[in-house]
Amino acid sequence: MLTTTLRSALPILAAAAILAGCAGSSSLPSSTAPAGLNARHLPPPGTLYSWLQPGINSTHVADNTAETKLTVGNVHKLIQGWSFGTGAQIGNPIVTDGSTAYADSGDGYLYAIDVLTGAQRWRFRTYYGNAWATSPAISGNLIYVPCLVGGSSQQNGLCAVNRVSGALRWSYYDNCNCLPPSAIGEGPVVSGSTVVIGYYNKHVYRNYTITALDSTTGAVLWVILAGNNTVGYGLENSTPAIDNGNIFAADAAGVCSYQLATGNVNWCNGPSDGGTAPAVSNGVVYVNTFSHGFYALNETTGSQIWQYAPCSGCGNGYDDPPAIAGSTVYFSGINQGYLYALNASTGSLIFNTSGDGSSAYTDSSPSVANGVVYVACNMGLCAYNASNGTLLGAFGAGGSTLGSPAVASGRVYTVCGYNNACMYHL
Repeated sequence: MLTTTLRSALPILAAAAILAGCAGSSSLPSSTAPAGLNARHLPPPGTLYSWLQPGINSTHVADNTAETKLTVGNVHKLIQGWSFGTGAQIGNPIVTDGSTAYADSGDGYLYAIDVLTGAQRWRFRTYYGNAWATSPAISGNLIYVPCLVGGSSQQNGLCAVNRVSGALRWSYYDNCNCLPPSAIGEGPVVSGSTVVIGYYNKHVYRNYTITALDSTTGAVLWVILAGNNTVGYGLENSTPAIDNGNIFAADAAGVCSYQLATGNVNWCNGPSDGGTAPAVSNGVVYVNTFSHGFYALNETTGSQIWQYAPCSGCGNGYDDPPAIAGSTVYFSGINQGYLYALNASTGSLIFNTSGDGSSAYTDSSPSVANGVVYVACNMGLCAYNASNGTLLGAFGAGGSTLGSPAVASGRVYTVCGYNNACMYHL
């Protein structure tokens, strides 16, 4: 998890695109050639082999309902399949299309890693030497990642890269000619033909925007100020979620719903420190705040359904987004770093993991698959029984932070040892 100090520094690196935003492109080189990978050998994205975005898809529910190989009964047998080292900390979740795992490192490269062998297929020079930038997202044959276009600090933006070859398809940036320069604060999240990013622009005080781009060409579809279209309070900790043609984004002023097609505001409501990534399931928007508890909001109206406050005056960890599986919502944090499970309909507590000891404290948002909750923890990768919170096993070494695990086809991908991407299997 990010510390508060690190999070407070993020707006300096974040950036926005006001209506005058311009698209740019560059022939950013891949540093290594693809390892003979052919597109016909790849499973299509969206199958049970994939975890395409943080939280698995645009709703960020972080629940792989197609997983069958890993179970409550065998997850304790996980072993490390490989460890892939990078030159700096990996501060965000790993994503996978089933054949390749993608890790965005603070050393300024996006790495494509063979899921079976751990060998590098290619790497793409993002120039973005910031482990906290944001996780990449996959859609079709493209993977979207923050980058400095052409290596220019005035061209902080988004690059769309061919997921098979590592070649640049298009790039977008807004050059404000200012310091700090415009840059991506959060995103990308992809739904259909649209990719959405949170952007920061120094031209106007607290000028955080939401920018929608054509996912195939990078053309600007629309740009709005975040939060009632009047003043943006910052999406630096809040990757938007997309569901049913609407975008849900949280900032310091609350949670807002926007129309994906136009950017028009549907509603704004919710906690005053709602600057965390929402997750949406079955008509409900779930958001974990830093100090005001956990909220469930009506997806259509924004009205509050319930609020859960674990203790009087205590913080809720580090703005970690939740995971939703069936009738249960899971989230981590709460000062001591426990994993919590709540009834998704009522907000009543089902369990927390305070009885599992300090060695099982959480370091990331949770992910769920086939009755098991996975989370980066003090011991490395922790696996819990999703029904009662029993610790089923801990794997690897401590120090893995931020990278909420991706679980697909009997494999778990996570950050280990800060600089490394790791895969665990039976």
